[in-house]
Amino acid sequence: MSVRAFYPLDLNLTELPEHVENNSLVEIEAEDFAERDDSSDGVGWRLVDQATASEDGMTIQPVTVDSLNPNNLPDDTPSLTYRFYTFGSGPVRISTQCLPTHRITSDHPGLRYAISLNGDEPQIIDVNAVEYSSAWNANTLRAASIGVSKHNIAEPGMQAVRIWMVDAGVVLDKLTMEIASGTFEAEDLEVHNSNRSVVEFSDGPASEGGGLHIQSTSVNDFAILRLPEMQAGDYELTVNVKRWTSRGIIQMAIAENPSGPYQNIGGQFDLYDRNGVYVELESVPVSFNFDGTKYLRFTVVGKNSAATNYWILLDYLKFERVNSVSGLPLRNWRSVYFGNPNDEADASDYADPDFDGIPNLLEYATGSYPTLASASPVSSEWVGDFFTLKFDRAKVATDVVYRVMAGNTLPPETEIWSSESNPYAGGELLTFEETVFDVQSVATSPTRFLQLQVVRPD
Repeated sequence: MSVRAFYPLDLNLTELPEHVENNSLVEIEAEDFAERDDSSDGVGWRLVDQATASEDGMTIQPVTVDSLNPNNLPDDTPSLTYRFYTFGSGPVRISTQCLPTHRITSDHPGLRYAISLNGDEPQIIDVNAVEYSSAWNANTLRAASIGVSKHNIAEPGMQAVRIWMVDAGVVLDKLTMEIASGTFEAEDLEVHNSNRSVVEFSDGPASEGGGLHIQSTSVNDFAILRLPEMQAGDYELTVNVKRWTSRGIIQMAIAENPSGPYQNIGGQFDLYDRNGVYVELESVPVSFNFDGTKYLRFTVVGKNSAATNYWILLDYLKFERVNSVSGLPLRNWRSVYFGNPNDEADASDYADPDFDGIPNLLEYATGSYPTLASASPVSSEWVGDFFTLKFDRAKVATDVVYRVMAGNTLPPETEIWSSESNPYAGGELLTFEETVFDVQSVATSPTRFLQLQVVRPD
């Protein structure tokens, strides 16, 4: 079992709100608002008991109130404010789950609400679905209609979502905030480059009712999608596609710069199927060396003999963090304790955020805690006529080199032991105590110094 955690050093737990980011997600039940503001005539959001898929909901009362002009909402428009805390920043996707109701009358334009994050421009979202449409079918099956809005968090910390009434009849159930979660709806991504037309399509069974259609017609047709705000680290990439008779065989490739180089990831995928079905392709490992925008290329490499065309229909892409696909567990260790995989700030190799005199790289190599002050993991003693150095060695730290240096003066300059020639001997233990003997006895060298060095190979 892999458990990801980190310890923010400057976090005051007593100041946290009820809702806090967990694994890039925040979920808030509609009735758990922080503030409610009614209009001057008493119209406002009111609790509806046991009305939604997750029990209670919030709706406008009275339901006979007229719809508002979304382009000119009055200052006293009924609203709800929700507050939450995030550890990350970047793009945010807010899914507002509602009861799958219909607009109250044909005179009502829809089932609309306005939503804003941290005071950004309110977005008007309509969750009304035409009866018997594919969207209506999807809403009925999941007992919810879901409105989606996209925002951005500039800085970690306290955040606020505000929802205003536009039409009566909307029944709010739950809000889900995805903060730089690594999941991208294909239709939300920018096409960086393509030699064929790439268009959005609508389809009720798709995850958000649509996707991206790469209208490829031959081998070597391609499209490159831009992936914003990706962090350095190791991931498993899963792509959801719609298979059917008109689909091609594809190869994916990834790059950290728009001009490449592009590295193939995974094998080739045949998207042909006799039935039109959405499926997740087998996950493939991906690693990024630095934060920033990445580029994912889809290239047609052939087609099934039964296929009628070379099309590619993408629904969503999901990047899930994993432990050390690239064989660099130090980056993962930094993420666990600092939420940052990079050699910088509190997470840098020679930082000492817990002020115990032990730099992070040595904490990592010896299996100690970088955010909790502790005693030195290195000790020395005499064994007979020989000076010895003892230290804990972490099983996971396979990407550093331990060296013991010896000498008659400081700093000692002669290497007498190295992990490069001494494999980890602790078996399944997470840490193992190494004991290194000096190569000279006290009889020949009455003054001796031993020093442990931990370095990252270039």
